[in-house]
Amino acid sequence: MGCLCCFLVQQDSRELSKIFGRRMKMVETILFYMLYIVLQKATPLHPQDFYVERIKEIHDEYDNISPIEEARAVLLFDLIKESCQRFGIPLEIGLALCKTESDFINPLGDGNGRGRYGEYGYFQIKAATALWMAKYWKLPEIRKKIERDPAILFYSPQINILLGVSFLKYNLLQSKGDYKKAIIAYNRDHDYGQNYFERFVKSLKYFIDDR
Repeated sequence: MGCLCCFLVQQDSRELSKIFGRRMKMVETILFYMLYIVLQKATPLHPQDFYVERIKEIHDEYDNISPIEEARAVLLFDLIKESCQRFGIPLEIGLALCKTESDFINPLGDGNGRGRYGEYGYFQIKAATALWMAKYWKLPEIRKKIERDPAILFYSPQINILLGVSFLKYNLLQSKGDYKKAIIAYNRDHDYGQNYFERFVKSLKYFIDDR
């Protein structure tokens, strides 16, 4: 694939604007060009090993935690891939969101997996949001589990990832397909606006560029 940023320098942003129907700032241009790439393909851009190695590299950048096991990295990849397929989200988008939220680390938080704002797990989703998504997407069994013990969002990566991706899909529906609005809305309670969006763009680039 090569370096997208180098390629982008050679592109006419007006042509990219025509594709997406509006003028865009450079960071938006980068995001939407990357989205254009992933949305044009029905399959992931790279083989599974590429994404698993990326997950391991991101997780293991932290010196204060043990390196992630290969099996765990593969499990996270599989769960994100399955959830993205279920909700029609490009794999690279789901991986980038997880990187932006947690760097593929399942934070202990208060000891029960809950962060300072009440968020849980890999996709840093709150119990109230998870219950809302379980109701919206008609997932009664998952809803019951969360009602019994919200910490399930920490202990079950499958539930955490499924509801995290479902929330992105919900935001995408509400924004009528506007990925920027959907991505910002995912983090609406904390890191407002452009800063979070730019962090996501950097994360997305990590799963598209092959160097």
